[in-house]
Amino acid sequence: MHWAWALSAATLAVGLEVLYRRGWDWFEYWWLFIPAAIVINFSVYKLVTTGPTLLLAIVAFSLSTLLLRVLASQFLLGEALAKGNLVAVVALVTAAVVGHIWR
Repeated sequence: MHWAWALSAATLAVGLEVLYRRGWDWFEYWWLFIPAAIVINFSVYKLVTTGPTLLLAIVAFSLSTLLLRVLASQFLLGEALAKGNLVAVVALVTAAVVGHIWR
């Protein structure tokens, strides 16, 4: 269940980042950004409190946001990916797998 909370928080966070990169001003769209930020914070709270460990919760949220940022950068914003991002994805996936196996 903790992956659902991680994905919900990451999806909203990356979605707001994409809107900001496309020129949406925080002051003009406060009615959208503030409720979304509240939902993100609640999702992170539920992720931390329902996850098996704090470390796995951090890895789940980091992996979710990183994967969605890579996808958003590549397909929505049309930006080239740095090799460091791909190394970070591999490192986080490895950490998630090791954390799941090593219980």
